[in-house]
Amino acid sequence: MRMLKRGMMKLENGICLFLSLVFNRHVLMWFRRMSAKIAWNANKRGFAAVGENTAAMPPYFLEGTEFITIGNGFRAKSNLRIEAYWEDHKEAPPYIRIGNGVCFNYDVHIGAVYGIVIGDDVLIGSHVLITDHNHGDSSKEMLEKKPLDRPLLTKGEVIIGNSVWIGENAVILPGSRIGNHCIIGANAVVNGEVPDFSVAVGNPVKILKRKDQ
Repeated sequence: MRMLKRGMMKLENGICLFLSLVFNRHVLMWFRRMSAKIAWNANKRGFAAVGENTAAMPPYFLEGTEFITIGNGFRAKSNLRIEAYWEDHKEAPPYIRIGNGVCFNYDVHIGAVYGIVIGDDVLIGSHVLITDHNHGDSSKEMLEKKPLDRPLLTKGEVIIGNSVWIGENAVILPGSRIGNHCIIGANAVVNGEVPDFSVAVGNPVKILKRKDQ
């Protein structure tokens, strides 16, 4: 009888432990999903346009959302940072245009003072920077100033084509053009043009493979 009670108690403790772990995990995940949806839906109202079936995992930082357009099916992991700055001396506002079916991993940073266009079905890895500007230039006059006192200068818009995969820790610099169906390797630094159907790696980036249509 004593052994039976011990067995029943072990079984009861095991069932309770299992149920508590499953219940708590699923409830916590549900609350996280709900809070993320509520926060994202609230922020969506400030964008120039946002498509259907979009979501971003908090926390994230958004600046100049009135200049940002996002297509359908957008997904982003946490620590997303998207900034569009319209400076007083610029005649035209900046723009950031993100296409359909775009997915960002963790810690993606996009910053524009001129323009950044990302095509459809683009996959971007973690810790990727895409920017169309620099803090000043390398002239002596600029270098004598504090970095924060240097004006934001651009070499032109950044364009990323359709069906592009950008690996982790990559940097896409001002004026760069990445064609359709390209792979940008991890830790690559793009500062120029990458043709369609290319595999590009390195710093500075070099075309490793190219498969023309």
